[in-house]
Amino acid sequence: AISTSPDQSFVVAAGREILKTVKIGEKMEVVKNFRVGKMNLNYCSCHVQWNPSESHKDLFATAATNGAVVVWNVERKHKEVYSDSKRTCNRVCWLPKSPDLLLSGSQDGAIRLWDIRTRPCVGIFNPNSDSVRDIQFSKSHTNYFVSCFENGTVQVWDVRKTNSHLHKITAHQGLVLSVDWNLDDSNLIVSGGRDRLIKVWDLNKLNSGKPAISVQAASSVAHVSWRPGHKFQIASSASVVDSKIHIWDTR
Repeated sequence: AISTSPDQSFVVAAGREILKTVKIGEKMEVVKNFRVGKMNLNYCSCHVQWNPSESHKDLFATAATNGAVVVWNVERKHKEVYSDSKRTCNRVCWLPKSPDLLLSGSQDGAIRLWDIRTRPCVGIFNPNSDSVRDIQFSKSHTNYFVSCFENGTVQVWDVRKTNSHLHKITAHQGLVLSVDWNLDDSNLIVSGGRDRLIKVWDLNKLNSGKPAISVQAASSVAHVSWRPGHKFQIASSASVVDSKIHIWDTR
């Protein structure tokens, strides 16, 4: 997994055997390698996200295979470990308007809210679903986030209300691996699944139970993302077989 710094001048790369920051330029240069010295499973990552706030530009978070959420300081190589689960953490996602708050989604099916100013978990969302595979915040409604699960469902939540979701969609047959919120239209969400389908959902038209758009991909869809500046275009990548990135125009 990779994530860029707020000013787009650095990228962090994280995985089971890598955790490095790299300076972006004509010649890509490794700035720091965090996997040195004594290590444990906190260094084995499933996902990474740099804090999007300029005031917290030295921080990025990783989702560890041992269930921990780890917050790293790029300047001091210092880390803080937050743990409330024994199962793999699949996603981390900073709150856009509150740079001290962080969501995590785990294999145990829970979505947890962390305040990096305090150690304990400050909130738990219980979707009553399967393992959490992805979490993304709305760019327009900054308290809203969308999550997807291994049982094929997609849920929309208000981060201020931990007791109940706003919407629940039976979206795919089998695992939903990725979701994203449209940058220009706050009512549109895209999901991609192991069933080789990419689906666009209009939150104003969920009563029909059908997606606004459905696209058949060649193989299992590992990641989907709306293209910035192009309201109707979606990028996707596959989890197996296909190494290409596909751009879809949904008009």
